[in-house]
This record gives sequence, structure tokens and C-alpha cells, in this order.
Amino acid sequence: MQGPGSGGGSKSFGLLKGKGDQPEPEVFSNEDVKSWLDRSISVQETNSNICMVLYGDDGVGKSGAVLDCRTDEEITEGRKVIVIDIDASCAPLKAKFWKDDDNVIILDPTTLQADGTIDYVTTYNKLLALIRYITDEQDEMNLQAVVLDGLDSLLKMCEYVMRYEDLKVDPDTQIKDQWQWTRRNRRYNTVVILMKHLRCDRYFTTHLKEIKEYRGGQLSTKEKVPDWEKQTPGIMFQRVLLTRTSSEGVTTFTAKIEKAKGALELEGNEYLVAEVQKGKATWNGLKELYKDIKG
Repeated sequence: MQGPGSGGGSKSFGLLKGKGDQPEPEVFSNEDVKSWLDRSISVQETNSNICMVLYGDDGVGKSGAVLDCRTDEEITEGRKVIVIDIDASCAPLKAKFWKDDDNVIILDPTTLQADGTIDYVTTYNKLLALIRYITDEQDEMNLQAVVLDGLDSLLKMCEYVMRYEDLKVDPDTQIKDQWQWTRRNRRYNTVVILMKHLRCDRYFTTHLKEIKEYRGGQLSTKEKVPDWEKQTPGIMFQRVLLTRTSSEGVTTFTAKIEKAKGALELEGNEYLVAEVQKGKATWNGLKELYKDIKG
């Protein structure tokens, strides 16, 4: 892409000055815009239509379902699955089921300080560097999918970074001003939206959190909702709720499609992810869903 003001004297648009610690915005020429249009036409057919978030309680198969996203043909082709494992939940699955598969890559950005506590600022910077590198190099990486495992952990990380970097306050200080939460949300959405703009399959996971209320003088759970920043549902193309039920010695893991952009016929459908009976596990994963989405 050409730099600001390039293009043989063609007019540049959007000249603005930066403020404070914000970088000065770039300006672009007509030739820049033409190059974007030409590139968009050349790559639009290679963009995946999977940008999916899977959510549910702990232990319902979310991580396994996204790790096991490739077809046999894609495995043979050496297509890579890169997992940014914020929740540290994918490494055991990799060790057991994909131990000898170098194309399943687990990256945990968590960085510790000298006293053994988490350095949230460095961890966030490392995470952002990973996403930016993958964005820049994706055409050379033979990617099938990039996974961010733990949107709830990302949201909490961004809160700690906000408290330390922006507010310089104690981690336990109550935050009341909405503009301060906007700083947290901006960091969170930077990561999520950068990932969304990848051209491979994109998967995200998060847990459910309990909403509490007092009833009869006791604190009880009112409902469970996905633990994410409020803009997340609108960013995703697909939203999938995973649940686990047990009856008469059989444990069933099920996925229900709650949003399927461009494939409305799939909304409300349920897929059997796995079943455990008499100590024997049968794993289906969500390959059938992925196939249905891609058509």
C-alpha cells in the first residue's frame, strides 16, 4: 500500500491530527483506494464464512470442537490450526490427541512477573503481537483456522490493563465512570476485530457467567449469560451454545445453533458433539456443522 499523499498528485482525504498518546491518522489517495478494491476482488472468494463463538459451562467440549475443525483432506494438506490459549485449556488436548501433529499449534501468551503473578500488560502486548503477525503473514502460513480460547479471560485481562495503564489504580478499586470501561472495551475489541479480519476460519470460546440476585434474603442465580463484551454477538457470524446433560447413565454433549449469518436454515438446529455411556466415549465434534456452514 502506498503511503500518505502518494499517487502522483492525486487528492488525499482524511487529514487529521493525533491527540495525546494516539498516533496521527494516516491519509490516503485515490490510488490507495483503487489498490484496496483490486485486492478485495482478488481475495474475496478465499475468505472463510466461519467466524464463530462457542459458549457454555466448563467441560462441555468447546475447546475440543474447535481444535478438531479440519477435514481429513485439510489434515493431509498440512493446514494449520493456531490456538491462542488464554484459558490454558487446549494444551492437554493437544498433548493427548494431536501430540504428533505439528500443524496444531498452541500459543499461550501468559507472562509472569518475578513474584509469580501474571504480568497482564506484557501478556496483552504479546497477544496483540501474535494477532498482528498472523494478520501480516497469513498468506504464507497455510492456515485452516485461528482460535482464541477464552474471551472471558481476554475481557478480564483488558480490565487489568486498563486499571494499570490508564487509571493507575489499585486492582480492587471500583470503577464507576463509563468512559473508563470504554478503554477496556477498546482493547478487547481490537483483538477480536483483528481476528475477524483474517481470511481463514476463526473460532472464539467463552464460558457462561452467573447473574445473581437476592431472593428471600438469599443470594441466588437468576440466569446464566455468555461472559463477553456486549458488542461480541454482533461481531460474530455464528453463535453456538454447548450443553451437557446426563440421564440414566448416559452423558450427552449437544450444540445448538443460535445464530448462523447467511445460513438461516441452520438456526435452532442441534448437533450431537459427544456421548459417554458405560465408560465409553463417542466423539463427533462439530465437523458436520462446519460442513453445513461452508455449503
